[in-house]
Amino acid sequence: MAASVFDTARYSRLRRNFLIFLGACIAFSTVIYMPIYWLMFSDIRWSDSVPMLIWIEMVEPLMNYAFYLGSFAFLIHSTSRFGSHKAAPLVGFFAGAALLRYLTNVFSYIWIMGALHVSEWLAYDLPDILLSTAFDGIQIGVAFWIAHRVLKGKKHQPVTRITDRVPMLRAAWLCAIIPAVTQVLSRFYYDLQMFFSFQMEIDGGGELILMISYYLTDLLAIPVGFLIIALILKVLSRAEQKAREAFDSEK
Repeated sequence: MAASVFDTARYSRLRRNFLIFLGACIAFSTVIYMPIYWLMFSDIRWSDSVPMLIWIEMVEPLMNYAFYLGSFAFLIHSTSRFGSHKAAPLVGFFAGAALLRYLTNVFSYIWIMGALHVSEWLAYDLPDILLSTAFDGIQIGVAFWIAHRVLKGKKHQPVTRITDRVPMLRAAWLCAIIPAVTQVLSRFYYDLQMFFSFQMEIDGGGELILMISYYLTDLLAIPVGFLIIALILKVLSRAEQKAREAFDSEK
């Protein structure tokens, strides 16, 4: 009975912390990233500037990776600690947050640009939002499937070091691949469009090297993503251990 009470309390706290994390991701995108993006986009002095390039090519990917990798870490920990059936609601929370993150960016646009053409938004932006949400849903769905397959029937083993040979870190490696591969495929599709639809040509070896470096950076996100997920799992495991010690001391 005592163990059941403890597990219920820990599961409730995990869900609450996950929702706080998702809310922070939505807030950053809506209040910080998108307003600054639209301010630079609407100003001819900044629209083609280096800061704009950094904002799009560095800040945006970091923001998106934080959203995905943090969510994967919560999902893996929840699956290992409470089982797939208890982790499943986190998939729904993520999908809802993904949709809300895209929709709330509309308020950022209105805030900075001052108006919104509803008919154009419904015709062009809304389908893109739904498609992006679907892709996000696929990513979290794949992560859930990986966590279920890797952790099914395995005893929960907390992460104490990122070099531990525990199932959670095996799942972390596989889940870290998901956003990186998605980014590579997205970039490849964009490049194909530029080549075949807009007749873009590579002008010299410099542009070719730059293009290759983008793909290599996307692939480098796999080991970096694993480290981020592993560190979050370590923090969650440490919190779990401290909670257990506090609970046992009160009995």
